[in-house]
Amino acid sequence: KYYLYGKATFPIKRQYIIVQYGYGTFWHLAGVQKAKGPQLREMPFVGEVRGKGLMWGIELVRDKETKAPFDASMDAGGKLKALALERGMTLYPGKAMADGVNGDNIMIGPPLTIGEKDVRKIFEILSDSLDNLQRLLKF
Repeated sequence: KYYLYGKATFPIKRQYIIVQYGYGTFWHLAGVQKAKGPQLREMPFVGEVRGKGLMWGIELVRDKETKAPFDASMDAGGKLKALALERGMTLYPGKAMADGVNGDNIMIGPPLTIGEKDVRKIFEILSDSLDNLQRLLKF
């Protein structure tokens, strides 16, 4: 197979990329997620945290007890993305996850080449951005 990197195409086996970069990072991310995941779940807007490998999703809720979603007009996922982007991290926001109109979530999908210190940085930026979102939405 050929993979596109920048403007050049290189014949690289996918297994090499996954074994060389993804495997160790996967286990490190799993360890960090196990340590930091409960802290994220305790944050006021976080309804659920799920993931597999390096792909993680976080549901954003207005009311943690009832899991009531944010109204679409609040754009909580978009605001969280903007706050994280100010710190240099891109999140993938999703909308209309609760009832086809309301509800927000974000996805984290770092590259397979991510380093171990960057995995911890993801959780740091995400936690700070969630704190800032709480202040911004005045909850």
